[in-house]
Order: sequence, then structure tokens, then C-alpha cells
Amino acid sequence: MPSYLLHDARGQALPITPIRKGALKGWLEGPGKSSRGWVESTRFEAKAGAPCLVPGQNGKLARVLLGIGDEDEHWAYAGLPGHLP
Repeated sequence: MPSYLLHDARGQALPITPIRKGALKGWLEGPGKSSRGWVESTRFEAKAGAPCLVPGQNGKLARVLLGIGDEDEHWAYAGLPGHLP
């Protein structure tokens, strides 16, 4: 990932996971298995620019999924700041 997209927030940063539409099912069966129920209940489909705010076990925001469509579309990241708390 380009260094200008990284920020050292020392424990305050949340992971943003970009997901291609065609890779969502595999992610939910693998690394995202614990979040599967939440992600499916929000009807997140990994459409380009679509965010999914995923809570952790404590109910606090733990991860952000970002749909990037079928290709790695850099414009998919453009609206993300407007969706974050």
C-alpha cells in the first residue's frame, strides 16, 4: 500500500479492508467468518465505494469494509471519509 495512505495512529486506527465484489464470499468464509452475520445482515455486496462498518465483540467499531467493485478502482475510496464516524 502506498505510504501516503498509511498513518501511525498508535492504536486508534481501524483496519480498512478493500474487497472486490467477486472476492466477498471467500473473505466471509475465511478471515471475515466472525463478521459474516453482520455483513450479510447489512446486505453489503462490495459495490464500488460502498462501506460496511463492522462492530467487534464489544460493540465498538472494529473494521471497515470497502467495496471496490470488480476491479481495483481507486475512486472507490473517495467517499469513504464521509461514512466514517
